[in-house]
Amino acid sequence: MTVCRDTNNNGVCDGGEPTSVTNADGRYQFTSLTAGQSYSLVVHTATLPAGTRPTGDPNQPGQTCTSCDHRYVTPTLVASTINGPYNFGYFTAGISTIGDTVYRDANGNGSQDSGETGLPGVRLWLLADFNGNRTYDPGVDILLAEQVTDAQGAYLFTGLAAGTYFVVLDDTTLPAGYAQTADPDEPNVCVACNDRSNAVTVNGTNSNRDIDFGYHPPARGVIGDTIWRDLNGDGLQSGPTETGMAGITAWLCLGNVPVCNAGTAAFATVTDSQGRYRFADLPDGTYTVAVDTSDAQLPRDLFGNPYQPTTATRFVVSLASGASFLGADVGFGALAALGDFIFYDANRNGQQDFNETGIGGVTVRLYRESVSGSGVFDELVATTVTADGTGGRSPEAIALINCPPCLTRSGSRPPPDRWPGGSSRRIRMRTVSRVRR
Repeated sequence: MTVCRDTNNNGVCDGGEPTSVTNADGRYQFTSLTAGQSYSLVVHTATLPAGTRPTGDPNQPGQTCTSCDHRYVTPTLVASTINGPYNFGYFTAGISTIGDTVYRDANGNGSQDSGETGLPGVRLWLLADFNGNRTYDPGVDILLAEQVTDAQGAYLFTGLAAGTYFVVLDDTTLPAGYAQTADPDEPNVCVACNDRSNAVTVNGTNSNRDIDFGYHPPARGVIGDTIWRDLNGDGLQSGPTETGMAGITAWLCLGNVPVCNAGTAAFATVTDSQGRYRFADLPDGTYTVAVDTSDAQLPRDLFGNPYQPTTATRFVVSLASGASFLGADVGFGALAALGDFIFYDANRNGQQDFNETGIGGVTVRLYRESVSGSGVFDELVATTVTADGTGGRSPEAIALINCPPCLTRSGSRPPPDRWPGGSSRRIRMRTVSRVRR
């Protein structure tokens, strides 16, 4: 840029006035000046790079200028002395941005997963690469701006000109006990973990919103603990026969997650030989635990059906002050079976004799109480139709309905079916614990 000696003191670089053009370092000087008088210095603004704005003025040393008029009237010069410094500062404006998140890396995997929230109130600094060596030099690189993360842990430096910058995080503003796990310069879990970025270069118009920092909170809590065979379907683990089931998968999601599964979980584990599982070293926070109800390791009943849940399979747990929760227990039980023959009771003795055949094509419906304990079985659960079978001695009709253990209640009979046409044939249904072969 050009600085002129404003001989007529009109604040403008007029033609014919002595000038000095700054060198590569931005220095200028005027020599052979008359001692005992003052001079007016004016920056020829037309020679400044496009988009520059004044920030420093000799009239307001040591601070960002407010009047910033590009001129300065010197004191009376002293002979044989270098008078000054009379420095003018300028900033080249741009529209580039650098940001953007400081977050709580709850699972410590070095990336921000679903449910991992931002850390508010963390201070970050933006420094310019003063000597252009693309290496962070404390005390050399120039501090340009400061930001504090908002409620979502976001920060953003705006209005940046083309150049190279460093983002440095003030670790004294982090919550106590948090340890860095994610650094913008290292993939996955960081090793150097130096709370700052490497050189970030922008062209004055683009944005870099990938300068993220992750920190793992102190770990303390535990969530668990048993998945078992609920043989009587009462939702409680009781007796020596209701043992744990090994190899069943449980998931842990961060936050209150409506669907916690292999696609959304931060952690997964399987039960041990006693059916126990644990998620340990958990920081305070809210978690969702879910059990895989279609796990291939679930036992199967005599009819090949996998065991079904008899308890809740999803739990939302909030840990505070290092507490643990060991009540996320899940029971599975076998389906029950009702059946199995509808037959012609030729001699009307109430039992199926060797020569009394079954009746095929009869619809059988299973009901339960819509209100538990009411004794009124008015809620339809399932429907089946008897099929002619060979049974060994004579054709027999088999009716088999699978139902969860919670549906096998004793009580009043369900509403009966009537045969079309008012048939006088007496029909009996015999209920047994297994299917006749």
